[in-house]
Amino acid sequence: MSHCFSPKLALRSFAVAAVLCLVIAAALGRATSAGVGEQATSQLTLETSAGSYAFNVEIAATDAERQRGLMYRTSMDGNHGMLFDMGRTALATFWMRNTFLPLDIIFIGDNGRVVSIAAEAEPKSDKLISSVAPVRFVLELNAKKARLMHLKIGDTVRNALIDAVAGRT
Repeated sequence: MSHCFSPKLALRSFAVAAVLCLVIAAALGRATSAGVGEQATSQLTLETSAGSYAFNVEIAATDAERQRGLMYRTSMDGNHGMLFDMGRTALATFWMRNTFLPLDIIFIGDNGRVVSIAAEAEPKSDKLISSVAPVRFVLELNAKKARLMHLKIGDTVRNALIDAVAGRT
């Protein structure tokens, strides 16, 4: 059997290979973005003595999502955050390893009330940050948000997921 070179066939093969590479690259790009934690967002409202503040939050409900959290992100919109559903009410401990953004970490009980606040958690730190009491949810926002909203222990957090657990409609 002899092999002959066909420019038309070579060009077609190259085009198919190029398209295939683009498809694979796009798929990897989506997987990488998803791997960073870009889940769908949900509305969340913090009700404080200074007013109500709305945020779009990503829900971290699986072990993988909770472990990844906001790690490796270099920026986050001012009205954005991440809500961790811990799946059960218990003491919660976080750290900031591989988290490049300073964050306020807000611990929320199963009744939808703020239990404790770790303000301005230090980026890239291995220091353990724990709730002072059992919590069901943890909210991460850009640092200084809690102070700017005058967020206090006992303030109410509203979100469809939190409201369902707290028995609120």
